[in-house]
Amino acid sequence: MKKLLWNFKVPRIRMPVISNGLIYGDSLFVSICYEKSGFYESKLLSIDLNDQSNKIILEIPHLLRDSGIIEHDKLYITSFDGNVYCIDIYTQNILWKYSTDPSRNLNPNINIRGNHLIFTEMHGQGKFTYCIDKNSGEEVWKFQSDKHVASNILIKENLVFHGSSDAFYCLDLQSGRLKWGFGKDLYSYSCAFILDDAVAVCSANGTLYILNIHSGDLLASLDTLGAIYRKPFIQGNRIYIGNENGLFACYEYQEVNKNLVKIWSFNANEIISSPAITRDQSILFGTADRVVYQLCLETGALLNKRKLKNAAVDILIHNNTLLILSDRGQVDCLEMTDLSSV
Repeated sequence: MKKLLWNFKVPRIRMPVISNGLIYGDSLFVSICYEKSGFYESKLLSIDLNDQSNKIILEIPHLLRDSGIIEHDKLYITSFDGNVYCIDIYTQNILWKYSTDPSRNLNPNINIRGNHLIFTEMHGQGKFTYCIDKNSGEEVWKFQSDKHVASNILIKENLVFHGSSDAFYCLDLQSGRLKWGFGKDLYSYSCAFILDDAVAVCSANGTLYILNIHSGDLLASLDTLGAIYRKPFIQGNRIYIGNENGLFACYEYQEVNKNLVKIWSFNANEIISSPAITRDQSILFGTADRVVYQLCLETGALLNKRKLKNAAVDILIHNNTLLILSDRGQVDCLEMTDLSSV
């Protein structure tokens, strides 16, 4: 993690804010938002990872906060002006656009299963979960929750899962009917499946919950002592996650006795600023004080760290290189060869 191979900065834009990235083939897709005339504009860029050339896929006079999701050369993305776009990534043509209330911000997290594209509103009165046909953009169903939605979306066994500022919900994929809801005032911002029939739910109250996906029954819980906003990384029955107090830890869900135990923890002393990613037997993440850490996956021991010019928003791996997306619209490409060095 020592040698910088190349660096990309968004040209001619002052103080751009970068989103999480998406790699498709040899291209990196990323959204950039920036102030203009007292408000915001955004561009969705495709950056060639071989020569760093870039092209604009979408440009709107509002906020884009993610890079979307790609299936069969079609990119699907939500915006804060209440629209969902389906775009041909090669021609940049908008194939269809689905519009909701323009006053409602759409959650940047979306998911697809079959022909169903699931997305949600967020903030304030943003209480709806939508299912639309990914080929036509036509509405299939929508579900209204009690309070605004605020998490990534999971789909498994014809079931849709997501958190909100109130309960954690499970919906039927085909009809949108509520199967079950768990908790109250959870502010669950992230979730991930663990083992075959459980979901790990991370809350802003600092608690990690393990729920049965079919019944919503609480199987185990543990207080991490700090709000959790990032999506956890799951490997087997282990959960790797950091909180806003800078504690990054490995927790193990013991299925037999329905218990959560902490295996190891590492104190980074700052808010975890990026999702975690694994490489071989190590795990990497960024913090708000502009450091990227590499820890041993098994023990949590510090293997390596690198100081950046800006805080990492996302960390991705492409072939044998590490891509670090950071504040102010910057992408650093680093060699992977010395990732195991101390």
